[in-house]
Amino acid sequence: MARGRKKDLTIPATRGLIMQRDYRARKSQYLADLEARCKAAEEENAFLKRQLEIVRQGGSPLGSSAPAPAQLRDILEIAADALSNFLRVSEPSTSGTADHNSDPYSSAHLLESLTQPSSSTVHVRSESPCCGGYLSCEGPFLEEQEEWSDQ
Repeated sequence: MARGRKKDLTIPATRGLIMQRDYRARKSQYLADLEARCKAAEEENAFLKRQLEIVRQGGSPLGSSAPAPAQLRDILEIAADALSNFLRVSEPSTSGTADHNSDPYSSAHLLESLTQPSSSTVHVRSESPCCGGYLSCEGPFLEEQEEWSDQ
């Protein structure tokens, strides 16, 4: 049996009762949000564990999106060609002495260190007045540049 006075339901709630009710509502909302976050974290954890098992078994979780080694080698050869052409153009002109070829930073040495010799063709760049053929001089950028030079 309850002690004390009976609760009078006809009087309005006091400030203390309102604060207590608000606190209980905030607490229950916080717990509901926390449970939702916990459930989402558990689902993400399970997903990551499945991906880890796939990787450990030797598969790829993302499928076959990674390029093949042959494609990587082709990309590397193109980059090496561009680098060697850049180094060739940027080197000061010499009389072709033997000590020029012994430079460890020469384009030939860099090219050998980057790739193995292959049967792929060397990419010849066209001679352009602006950059020597390293960049494409066609398209909207060139048109904008011509407009700027006209002004």
